[in-house]
Amino acid sequence: MSTKPLDLPPSIHPDMLQLAESDLTIGHDAGGSPVMDPAYAAAHGALARMHEAGTGLADAEAQLRERDGSRLAPSDALRLRTSTERTLSTLRKTVDTALGTIADRREAVEGEIAAALQLPEHRSSVVHASRAADVRAALRGMSPDDRADALHAAILAGDVEAVASVLSASPLASGLSRDDLKRLQTDAEHQFAPRLTALRTGLDKARDILARADDLTHTRFAGIVGQGDSAAGRAEAALRRAEVIAGGAA
Repeated sequence: MSTKPLDLPPSIHPDMLQLAESDLTIGHDAGGSPVMDPAYAAAHGALARMHEAGTGLADAEAQLRERDGSRLAPSDALRLRTSTERTLSTLRKTVDTALGTIADRREAVEGEIAAALQLPEHRSSVVHASRAADVRAALRGMSPDDRADALHAAILAGDVEAVASVLSASPLASGLSRDDLKRLQTDAEHQFAPRLTALRTGLDKARDILARADDLTHTRFAGIVGQGDSAAGRAEAALRRAEVIAGGAA
């Protein structure tokens, strides 16, 4: 009796990227259509190829599960497993390329956020470093509550130089803890680089969606070509070893 292919996991559908779509929209063209960050196209393309290939993989899975020999000759089974293995390898390379694009874009966005917070010049300019040292010394001499109020007021006032003076050095130099500094940086990024911060969030979402889809695809289908640590994978690997031994003995 023929085995019906199982449904594909919804997490490998390209529509999953809708979760990151607004964050990855970097503008609109003359007609009002959204212009997407290049990472969106890379992730969407990889998901589309994965979903398209998934239909064929599911069909191969169904045929290879029959095992009764009445519908699939051994030579056809071998050819089908070889094709499946090649498809999985190609998909992994496609995903790796897309993840590389996302990583490159994230690194670039991180640099733009740092520039918006004036961190490079505060770390390299002697003039900025001197003024920043004075700001940190003043903050260090305040009580914790007054220091928190002063930093909060600086962010609301748009005083990026004062905030950068703190973020560009060790938190201890301003009387802060590492957690205090992390919270300050988060608040500053949302105040001074909101669009870039949202874009970085979108890139992280796209990365996680794509990585999860890749894991699900290989977890689902690797077993039919003797890969992975599932029971099906181990059984298939054992069968393939037996076939090799039988072929050598023939």
